[in-house]
Order: sequence, then structure tokens, then C-alpha cells
Amino acid sequence: MRRKAVTIKEVAKLAGVSTTTVSYVINKTGFLSEQTRAKVLKVINELGYRPNIVARSLRSRKTGTVGLIVCNLRNPFFSEVLQGIETYLGEKKYSLIVTNTDYDNDKEKESIDMFYNKQVDGVIIVPGENTNKHVKFLTERNIPVVLLDKKIQNLNVDVVLVNNIEGSRKLTEHLISLGHKRIGIIAGPLNSTTGKERLEGYL
Repeated sequence: MRRKAVTIKEVAKLAGVSTTTVSYVINKTGFLSEQTRAKVLKVINELGYRPNIVARSLRSRKTGTVGLIVCNLRNPFFSEVLQGIETYLGEKKYSLIVTNTDYDNDKEKESIDMFYNKQVDGVIIVPGENTNKHVKFLTERNIPVVLLDKKIQNLNVDVVLVNNIEGSRKLTEHLISLGHKRIGIIAGPLNSTTGKERLEGYL
């Protein structure tokens, strides 16, 4: 038989404090004496109390989760980016939900719908072909969006970019300095800002 979950009221009663005080201890807020904090924490450990994340989300309107949409997780670049994002969010007590689209527009839309239904606190997207309308869907519903690696024209959202022009220019200059004359470039799709900027730096 499944054991009934301990409630915050039970913790407060046994500790001889209010539920507000217990909430302060859990969230590390409020002005409480160390003695009171220690007493409440002792009761929490004894009872095995775990905060109800769903209830807390409903009250605060935050879920403590962020969605990340990547087009190709097999790409070592995105694997490293994922690790960095996950580490940073973990330090801020956020969870990360990752989806991989394999450059499939339908998969990207499914990811957007899932993140919206899960009420994530924000979405990070490596843009695909139809990302424009997907981002608008989120921003129109006041969900923060950050684009990664590529920017989309006429979208007023934050973007994190690599300096593709400067990087491509330095690589080309390095090869020229080594005496190479016939230098080619694989810049990627020229209908993306990334491909265009790499080509610009090369030229």
C-alpha cells in the first residue's frame, strides 16, 4: 500500500511553527533564527517531507524547467553547448528538457507544443526553416525565447551567436599565411545567417 505523502501542515504542527515558516525554510527566504531553521529541517528529515512541485508551480506560475530544441545532437558543437546549458541551469535549480529535431519541421512543432503544454519557463531553440512562426507562437503567449547559433530576421528575441565572419576570416588568413592559394569553403546552407556569415568572412 502506498504511503500517504507528508504535508507541510504536518511539518509545521510537529515543529511548532506556522506553514509560512516552513515555506521560508524550504525556499531559503525570510528572516528566521538559525535555531528555528534547524528545528524545522530536523522535522522535515524525520518525516521525509518532500515539497509538492506541482502545487508550488501552480502558486508561483513557474515550473523550474527550460526547453531546448536542437537540430542535430550528433554534432559535437551542440553536445558541448548542451552540457554548458545543463550545468548552468543546474546551478540555478532548473531542469532541462531536450528534444532533437533532425532538421524536421514537424518534430520542431511537436517540441514547441510539448513545451507549451508543460508550461516551461523558457525555450532555447537552434532555428530551423519554419522556426519563425514557432517562435511567434511562444512569444505571443509571453514565453521567453532565446535563439542559438542562428538569428531570424524581424524577430525581437535574444540571440546567442558565434562570430562566424571573424572566425572564417581568421581561418582563411591562416591558410594564406601558410602559402596556400586554392582555398575552398564549406559554409553550410546559404539560406541561413550562419552560412552567409561564414562565406562573407571567407571572401
